[in-house]
Amino acid sequence: MNLGQNQENNEKMTNSEWSNRNCPSCGSDKTNLNADISSTSPAENISFKEVKNYFIGLRDKQTFFSFFRCSNCLLLYSPQYFSPEQLNELYSEMPDNLMGEDRSVALKTQSIYIKQIAKYVSSTDSFLELGPDIGLVTKEVISAFNPHTITLVEPNKAMWPELRQLDAKDLEIYESVQDIPKSLCNLVVGVHVFDHLVNLENEFNAINRNTASSAILSMVVHNEKSILRFLLNKKWPPFCLQHPQLFNPRSARRMLENYGWEVVKVTRTTNYYTSRNFIQLALKIIGKEVKLLNKIPIFQIPVKLGNILIIAKKK
Repeated sequence: MNLGQNQENNEKMTNSEWSNRNCPSCGSDKTNLNADISSTSPAENISFKEVKNYFIGLRDKQTFFSFFRCSNCLLLYSPQYFSPEQLNELYSEMPDNLMGEDRSVALKTQSIYIKQIAKYVSSTDSFLELGPDIGLVTKEVISAFNPHTITLVEPNKAMWPELRQLDAKDLEIYESVQDIPKSLCNLVVGVHVFDHLVNLENEFNAINRNTASSAILSMVVHNEKSILRFLLNKKWPPFCLQHPQLFNPRSARRMLENYGWEVVKVTRTTNYYTSRNFIQLALKIIGKEVKLLNKIPIFQIPVKLGNILIIAKKK
């Protein structure tokens, strides 16, 4: 590479299209010198026009923003990430989160989350869910607790018509937590949501404003310290463009404590898949072609993918 090419690349990095951010958990701008993990073509080194083609789906050679470790609280996050305007464009084109899975099988996974929550919540009058997608968790909450008021925060308006079909007494849907008129929800759930939120401080300020003093918060997140993460290395699916940060039990606890919540339970979760869909997804990750998929017998597979469910109580 000649000097002119080096200068061109340096200008490309300097004139970045991306937003710069401090640690979303503690606010520190100090990270380890080197990235903990980077893709072969780090997203921060290429243009938004190129990157947006990799926002949805699994593939062998994934592109993502480099993840660094916060020197203060040890959260793994991307100091460079999409701007709010870019994210609005990307999420407006998102399909549902089932990734081809049968709804009844996906519902089985969600029901396990609610059974865990029920150990700490006997009843709830007012329920808040962040990122309900097509409403599988909310459906389970209605069945288990029959709350009088349900508030859903779903930025993808394409999901709203289906959410409005839920059999709920009083249901409201908003694009962001900040849009909610002040309420006092006593149960908050976010399944694979907190690893998508760019500004955790703003989100938690709004959550805290809309929750009662005795509220319970339950979150499911990917565990970046799981065995599967180290086995797959940069092919681990949560290393993707949709995640500005990733947690482990320790960093999640610190984040929750920073924002006024006390962790009472951390447990590994089980996901259910149909055999064909699981094999198809696994082959995509390692870049293998799917052959004779319709010859594979269909049955349900319980898999521990390294995800964790965390239950916390408002301080």
